[in-house]
Amino acid sequence: MDDGTLVDGVVDAAFREEGRWTVIDYKTDDPARIAPETLLGYQRQVSLYMRGIEGATGQAATGLLVFF
Repeated sequence: MDDGTLVDGVVDAAFREEGRWTVIDYKTDDPARIAPETLLGYQRQVSLYMRGIEGATGQAATGLLVFF
């Protein structure tokens, strides 16, 4: 992170198409039943993955949460 904090995680899937990355984080929760703070945590997680990929590649990234 910008402040020197180290973040560790594993991207479930990522692909590049037309110069832009798509980062996918799969979740097994039922999105209709999860607490709002849990959803915010998931969104933050995929956002951190996006930032990492953008920083590593210099290319824009979009993040998706996929529930199944």
